[in-house]
Amino acid sequence: METVLRSDVEGRLLCLAGLDLRPDQLGRMLCAYGLDMLYSMVQQGRIRDVVPDENGENRLLTVERQIALKKQLATMNPAVLATVHERAGLSVFGLGYEGYPELLAERPNPSGVLIVSGDPSVLHVEESVAIVGTRKASSYGRQVARLLGAELADAGVAVISGLARGIDGAAHEGVVSRWGAEPKPAQDQFFATSSLGAPIGVIAHGHDHVYPETHRGLYSDVARYGAIVSERPIGVKPFAHYFPQRNKVIAGLARLVVVVESARTGGSMITANLASENGADVFCVPGSIFTEGSQGCHQLLVDGAKFCRGVGDLLDSLRGVPKEARGSGGSRIIDHRRPPSEDGARLLQSLDWDVVSVETLMSRCTGHTPGKLLMILHELEFDQWVARGSDGWFQRAAA
Repeated sequence: METVLRSDVEGRLLCLAGLDLRPDQLGRMLCAYGLDMLYSMVQQGRIRDVVPDENGENRLLTVERQIALKKQLATMNPAVLATVHERAGLSVFGLGYEGYPELLAERPNPSGVLIVSGDPSVLHVEESVAIVGTRKASSYGRQVARLLGAELADAGVAVISGLARGIDGAAHEGVVSRWGAEPKPAQDQFFATSSLGAPIGVIAHGHDHVYPETHRGLYSDVARYGAIVSERPIGVKPFAHYFPQRNKVIAGLARLVVVVESARTGGSMITANLASENGADVFCVPGSIFTEGSQGCHQLLVDGAKFCRGVGDLLDSLRGVPKEARGSGGSRIIDHRRPPSEDGARLLQSLDWDVVSVETLMSRCTGHTPGKLLMILHELEFDQWVARGSDGWFQRAAA
């Protein structure tokens, strides 16, 4: 393994990462030929894949691909690319070079190049969990993802996700909520001075893009408290076909994966299957049999995935706790919210975990006037014990 990643090496790695090659294909070629030979092969338009043909020889790419890649490389300047990424505060790691995450390097067909914003050391933590799920998450799914993210962070476990809408974003919101409550250290040395688990985001485009745009603040927080990883250099836009490819990085960096909500097809199912192929445990959160967003989880459970009752199940699996010694599997972490008042606690008990209207609550809490009931609800909402839906209904909120 190389001990020093020089700027000329970084520049050439960034050039190769910007070519029209799959990240895992680039990784195979780097392992087979090394950087110097591979870069020369692309320059000369004589590129061999590492997949052998019927004679056992590594086959040439088609003439059209070779010409296209040669032309693509000719438009790139390694020194300029290295400077641009350095000025943006990004770190570059090539497969086979120092600093590349060991766990990912051991997975089948790892990415050739990783470009990281934030603190790259978080990619080497011993305990890491990927939380994934549908972009069309229900209120229940978002609450579960946020709770799991927060409680895993409290337990010192790194939380990996794709920074997408829905479950991914909610999981990292939970992590960030814990980090935001920490005293601010000198010089923003957050990870080095905290026992919290860090957020790790994996994106499918260059670091100069934010997708979705509404997650700009979340991107900033994840990079500040942890790291954001991409296989693509600056300038690469979020094309749809890049997203399934980055799922291999999510699965590859995780010791285990938990799917909170998922349809039968989609990125979450790809990530779960990749994790299973890697030998990592896959957990699923059960949901309603009537919602499409639970069908993927239920299918994975039928196929042998593990049942997630709460953060306890995930921690027990990570830390090798035997089944017979495991507890209820639920929450183990102290709730950071201000305790509800006596009236608030009674109302929460009446609310339970249903999604209900004010009228239904009034029928359950006959000892309060409508005005008093609304005042208690607003207090609970302010302290984050209750969430209000867009339709005006109320639901108990997880921590």
